[in-house]
Amino acid sequence: MIVLDYIIANEDRHLNNFGVIRNTETLAWLGFAPIYDSGSSLGYDKVPAQIHLGKEVVCKPFKNHHSEQLKLVSDFNWIHFDRLSDIRKLIAAVLSSDGAKDYIDKNHIWAIAGSALRRIEQLSQLAINHAPSQEISTEDDVKENIAENYTSNA
Repeated sequence: MIVLDYIIANEDRHLNNFGVIRNTETLAWLGFAPIYDSGSSLGYDKVPAQIHLGKEVVCKPFKNHHSEQLKLVSDFNWIHFDRLSDIRKLIAAVLSSDGAKDYIDKNHIWAIAGSALRRIEQLSQLAINHAPSQEISTEDDVKENIAENYTSNA
């Protein structure tokens, strides 16, 4: 989830946007739920220049910046970066499809595709240099009022 949110520049992952699946009869934990509610991503509210720069991307739920949040990932070996090499073309094809082309212009499409490719390249470099024993600081932690979250989402 942290890695995908970084790649797609998701700005709205909060404590109510991920979960786990349990067996309804035994209540045994089965695993994490599929990732959902990623609508505030891919520069949804930004102009192409902002998407290209990537400097105004907000991060949640654990850290204020994606670069710090990625330090929470203990292992990157599961990522097959070679399978992501054509991500720019794939994103451009999806966003240029018949159902989408009336809602997004080519400048936005190429900014989004380029941003995702850049983030994957940066992630690849991070994975190469990753040190699992790295100490994690609490300095960049998100300060969230949990009680307020529950009342606003109830």
